[in-house]
Amino acid sequence: MGKNRKMKPPSPDFKQMAVRFVLIFLVGLISNQGCAGRRHEIILKIQDSSPAVRMAAADKLGRIKDAESFKLLLPLLRDEDEDVVQSSIVALSAIGQKGAIGPLIALLNHPDAGVGYSLKKTLIGFGPDAVQPLINALRQDDPDIQQAAAGLLGRIGDARGILALAVLLSGPFPDKVRMAAAEALGDIGDSRSVGWLINALKEKNSPVPHLAPDALAKIGSGAIMPLILLLDEKEEDIVRLAVISLGKIGREEGVKPLIAKLANNEPLTRRLTIEALVKIGRPAVIPLIEEIRLGREAVQNQCKQALASIGAPSVLPLIGEVKGADTRFRIIASDILADIGAASVPPLIEGMRDESSEIQDAAGAILAKIGSPAVLSLIAGLKEVESPMAMRCASALGNIRDERAVEPLLEAMKSGHSTLRSESAEALIKIGAPSTASLIREAFETESASGDLALEMLALIGSPAVDPLIKAAKKKGGDSIKKASTVLTQIGFPAVFPVMDLLSDGDLVMQEEAVRILTEIGPPSVLPLMELLEKEDPKRAWRAAGILGAIGDRRAVPGLIAATKGGDPVVRYLGVEALEQIGDADSIDALVDSLADWPVRRRSAQALDRLNWRPSDSIQTIRYRIAQGENTMPHPDEALVKRVLSSDLRRKDFRKACYAVHAMLGIWGDSILVELKDLLEMEGTTEMAYAFIGSGSEILTEAGMDWAARHPSIPPLIKGEIILYEANP
Repeated sequence: MGKNRKMKPPSPDFKQMAVRFVLIFLVGLISNQGCAGRRHEIILKIQDSSPAVRMAAADKLGRIKDAESFKLLLPLLRDEDEDVVQSSIVALSAIGQKGAIGPLIALLNHPDAGVGYSLKKTLIGFGPDAVQPLINALRQDDPDIQQAAAGLLGRIGDARGILALAVLLSGPFPDKVRMAAAEALGDIGDSRSVGWLINALKEKNSPVPHLAPDALAKIGSGAIMPLILLLDEKEEDIVRLAVISLGKIGREEGVKPLIAKLANNEPLTRRLTIEALVKIGRPAVIPLIEEIRLGREAVQNQCKQALASIGAPSVLPLIGEVKGADTRFRIIASDILADIGAASVPPLIEGMRDESSEIQDAAGAILAKIGSPAVLSLIAGLKEVESPMAMRCASALGNIRDERAVEPLLEAMKSGHSTLRSESAEALIKIGAPSTASLIREAFETESASGDLALEMLALIGSPAVDPLIKAAKKKGGDSIKKASTVLTQIGFPAVFPVMDLLSDGDLVMQEEAVRILTEIGPPSVLPLMELLEKEDPKRAWRAAGILGAIGDRRAVPGLIAATKGGDPVVRYLGVEALEQIGDADSIDALVDSLADWPVRRRSAQALDRLNWRPSDSIQTIRYRIAQGENTMPHPDEALVKRVLSSDLRRKDFRKACYAVHAMLGIWGDSILVELKDLLEMEGTTEMAYAFIGSGSEILTEAGMDWAARHPSIPPLIKGEIILYEANP
């Protein structure tokens, strides 16, 4: 406060203004104690240089409430301190002299928001006495005073201000003044203002038309007919404002004209029309339903959208239509109820108790479409165990597939009612993956009919149950592994790849169980297992070959044939064994070739015997006899045997070289060593050298090592396989 103090900027916080107003009032109340009749002191205080003293003087004058006090306060309205001005306004308000109205109106352009707040509160308090002075203020040239005066006339609500406000609205005044006039006419709420507001709606390039709908809405029914007439205007902007206005008025009389406007091809107008019908709400429901029943495609979708957006008021009328005889409209009503969502749930729950099974089914289907908002109500319905209601609730929950229903459905499944058990089980199967954990717990921990049923359900759930079953089986062990295996076998192909991963599991029990599962799954396992034969993991390939043989599917033959030519001797052996089990004639050539593979020769001969194969030439005869263990001489043609084996030894085929060395040692023993060493020196190859190293003969091993030292370019792949050839699998 004080002469050098800067004017406070207007504040939009009217709550603070009100607090300030009350504080000033209280200051006056306190300072007035015991001061009545001391006007001469007050006059001196009014002229005091301290704003606080002047404020206290104004407050005291407000308590005195006589003509002299009123006159003394008027100069303070022009005080340089806004708090003093506000105190004076409060005091004048308390005195209530009409002569204060004019001076107060003159302050309506005061820059301080607190002063403005007190002014408006005080002038409104004068009521009808302030109307004519405010009307006069509308004629002033100051737009701020015109705007404030218009607003106050609206707040007072006296019809005497209508004409002056209408002149202001229709004249060449600033937009903010005209907007205040439109708002004030709405606040007065007299139907005589409608014409001017309608004209304002038609203006272009002005913000004024956008306030007219709110003003017309306050006037209400008197504006409806003129607005309906505007719906036929050619200017789309005018039509839209009329639509908005009818929606804000919210009366039934506007419903049918608005429904007719839904056929408008302009998207924004259609959207605003739907919004208007939604605002009207309940009175629009039956007309919208009737319009849909007429079947006009141009507006049907918009009517459905409006009913869905209206929400709760639409529910009971639509449920009535679901119970009606018109099958076509019953479907439409069901769709709208589903779109409405949560508000439809309680009546539909009751509909599930209807005497008509058709209505029961329809209600359940709609609740299923509604989905999540219906879940808790349906779960509650499960508790009516002996009632058909519980079964319908279970069915609906299954169609919704919300995991919140899993445990309640599991409890219902364990009830004594067979139909409810069946419906609950089917629902849990439909829910799928979210059900698996609970069903696995029930299956693994419960030795009862519900545990067995849980296993069956897991099998029907299929793929989503595979990983949880495997994880639970590994964790729990024991009988859980057997139970999980049973289910995984029933699931079939979706379980193949996860179970194949167990072939290299660190738990031998799980490995063996995986073999059993894949074998029992059978043909669906074949192609995935064939891929394992080509992988770099020999142990998984061993398992794969064994399983393929046990399955016996001819589709595995090409993959197994390729396996008999691979680098790992165990895989080759098991590949031959699998081919024997399958017994397909297409494998004969590969088996004949494997007669010259030392670790698998005997198994190859057995497989060929099963296929009733007999050698067709002398070379096959030699290899077949060697595979059968006939390694001693004399041979009918010893020279031919040596030629065949020497030829194998010279090949750049590690398998054949190893075969030749082992066969020659078996037939001729140490007597062949010198000849073999000479052959290495004259025609040696890397394959031959390493066949010598892995032969088991010290002399040949030394010769091979010496040759390898003199020929350092040795493929590392061969080095890793030497030991594997020292013994037959």
